[in-house]
Amino acid sequence: MEWLFNIVYYVIPFLILLGILVFVHEFGHFIVARKLGVAVSAFSIGFGKTLWSTTDKKGTVWKISAIPLGGYCQFLGDADESSSTAEVDLSKYSEEEKKHLFSTQTPYKKLAIAVAGPLFNYLFAFVVFFGLFFFLGSYDIPPVVSGVIEGSPAARAGVIENDKILEINGKEIKDWNDIT
Repeated sequence: MEWLFNIVYYVIPFLILLGILVFVHEFGHFIVARKLGVAVSAFSIGFGKTLWSTTDKKGTVWKISAIPLGGYCQFLGDADESSSTAEVDLSKYSEEEKKHLFSTQTPYKKLAIAVAGPLFNYLFAFVVFFGLFFFLGSYDIPPVVSGVIEGSPAARAGVIENDKILEINGKEIKDWNDIT
């Protein structure tokens, strides 16, 4: 029964958090590609068999797949989910479609799209930490003794559990960081 608890307590939150991070990462690629005129044919959270999908007005297939350990943003003209463009047959695309293929973009546009995923992860981390500190503030650990080992120098000096440390060598102690 403990294994079930471990799955619920550790594995499911891990997969949810991973899904959020993958979404943010892939959304970075997606939004920059769209802004730069590259068509996105698929946006997936997870790999393998598609569990759910829908298609938006611009033809992007949004999907959630069975193996929740990553995701991908597939651009028009990609040979596969890894954005391989080595085997792109340009003859099967119209002149208008060729303008929106990832493989026909300038190196700077390709670089911007590639860098956007990790950049969005960094921005997401900044927003999360800023939000935590803004709404929750920082937490100061009070300078209270949680326990004393018998025979230790602290025990010999008369320090007991739940003592509040007020000063050390004449220096006022406000929180645990002041002790270090």
